[in-house]
Amino acid sequence: SFLQQKYTDYFTSLDIVEQTTNYVKFTLVGKKDLQRKLTLTLALDAPYTVVEDTASELVGGTYETLEQILSALDGDLFSMNLMSMLSDKLAALQPREDDNDEP
Repeated sequence: SFLQQKYTDYFTSLDIVEQTTNYVKFTLVGKKDLQRKLTLTLALDAPYTVVEDTASELVGGTYETLEQILSALDGDLFSMNLMSMLSDKLAALQPREDDNDEP
């Protein structure tokens, strides 16, 4: 799925439990605590909703983006991973010194 491809570096697993044309239910395990699992729903014109949390902390929470969910789930670890990825992408855009033709 799109979510699995785009965010694969930020979670341990994402598994689709149920899916229809306008609704998906899936489980998510972050990187920080491999024993913690969220079950979320996403419906057309509705935010992500946490319906189960093995740590009982985020149940009932709604989120507009997967980044918000991952930040709530993994905290600073998600932020550090995201910043690292952005730094790597920006560094790749910078011209290397040995590419410069000037003497």
